[in-house]
Amino acid sequence: MQVDRVEAAMRRIYGGRRWILASDVLQGAAATARRLEALSADRCLVIAARAGTGAIPPADELEVHLLGLPPLPMMDAILASEAALRDLPDEVQAAVDRFDPHGEAMAIGAVFSDGRPVAGRRFWGARPDAWRRLEDKTVVDALWDEAGVPRSPSEIVEVTLDALTAAARRLDAGEGTVWAGDATAGFHGGATYTCRVASSRDALAAYEHLASRCARARVMPFLDGIPCSIHGIVFPDHVVVLRPAELVTLRRAGTRTGFLYARAATFWDPPVAERERMRTIARRVGEHLRAAVDYRGAFTVDGILSQGGFIPTELNPRVGAALGMMVPEVPFSLVHDALVERQELGVDPVLLEKELLARADATRSGSLGFLVEPTFGETVREALVWADGSWRPASDDGIADASLSIGPGPTGGFVSLELSRQRTPHGPSVGPRAAALAAYTDRVYGTRVGPVTASPERLR
Repeated sequence: MQVDRVEAAMRRIYGGRRWILASDVLQGAAATARRLEALSADRCLVIAARAGTGAIPPADELEVHLLGLPPLPMMDAILASEAALRDLPDEVQAAVDRFDPHGEAMAIGAVFSDGRPVAGRRFWGARPDAWRRLEDKTVVDALWDEAGVPRSPSEIVEVTLDALTAAARRLDAGEGTVWAGDATAGFHGGATYTCRVASSRDALAAYEHLASRCARARVMPFLDGIPCSIHGIVFPDHVVVLRPAELVTLRRAGTRTGFLYARAATFWDPPVAERERMRTIARRVGEHLRAAVDYRGAFTVDGILSQGGFIPTELNPRVGAALGMMVPEVPFSLVHDALVERQELGVDPVLLEKELLARADATRSGSLGFLVEPTFGETVREALVWADGSWRPASDDGIADASLSIGPGPTGGFVSLELSRQRTPHGPSVGPRAAALAAYTDRVYGTRVGPVTASPERLR
């Protein structure tokens, strides 16, 4: 089995070493530490900007250093975390030196990290600048053209209200437009600087929002459909392509962007023909990345599946949100970093693709969630059931459809819902469940998300 060979390769590559895990939120790093320990790593030390939702591991299980950054808007929180992890307090630097007195440990960071050293230790899996630049929403249309991938019409314009609205008038196909800012001030994700514009009021709000950090923006027609993603993994001689996943992005009127990113899931099934078309696009993009910038590792092609078919909208040259949900027993982030480091895995990627695809189709999973502004000091957990299009608490002796956690987050709070793999149906979008989650947490926990909606039923 090729999956078994992957595990053996991860044990060979990561075992017997000490690792420094540098993260914006503790829980993600703690999960990686558990993965590494299962692969016979020597020891792990975690440095995290914030605690996040969930328990802090006991000191006798994992050495953890929290920097205690305050709540900030999403992208500001991420950028502040990256800066803090490269300018550590003296006591944290001293702890790292005690943990790694000979300077042999390496650092593993968040998937979006710029790859700078941490505490003087080399960053493992650092992406070259040429790769990271491809995440800019204003350059990706040129990549689609180079790779021979059909796309929506678009224009790249300066972030001025006149230029943006003029482009919008030319491109609006009847349902408004979407404005996506460039990466002048660093990458952005989670729809934080991607704005739906359907009125002059929307246009002014989007312009003011984009102008705070972007010099240029891409304007394209609004595509009414299911936000989704297709993952690929570039090996030296093959591009492994997995199944499509749903990017749960809700519609949120009256806000700066008009969207609420609510994580991802693999329960949704697109039509078979579109599934294969998406997989073909991902393979073509992966082959282009390898030829053009000598790419290795995971990437995602994100886009919209509308009634006219799948249209790509952005590229993430890194591990995407749904990749770990495909085959949870495979540590895809560690595989990605190993490929970036040009490590030999000793697997047949063609056979590996077949195994991963079969497993991902057989076992689905999903994690809904969103950042909220109210601050939560501790984590609260609750079992929920899905009935009549809404969530309600599960009875003490009942079977739950999902597990809810609400606790501290980078913006103040974080809502997370793990959907039951056994009780969530395959095929339909989970968007309505995400919208109902926002309504439930607003009512019960005061999360103040506000009204949100999923894609129209005709598109689901």
